[in-house]
Amino acid sequence: MPENEAARYLGVSPNTLRSWRCQKIGPVYHKSGRAVRYSKADLDIWQATNRILTVDSQEIQGRFDGMSR
Repeated sequence: MPENEAARYLGVSPNTLRSWRCQKIGPVYHKSGRAVRYSKADLDIWQATNRILTVDSQEIQGRFDGMSR
């Protein structure tokens, strides 16, 4: 998907994606000439691997883990 669509999908600005590319961080992207493209699968993987667990989210997860026993 194009850069603008990828930015919208992630909830960031296109400038943020550009900044991340310059810093060599952020989701995997592909270039074809000047065009920068992202795959939805790569964006989903990046989001899943960049989650930040808070104390509250760990407590909630612990409650769900206890329910399965």
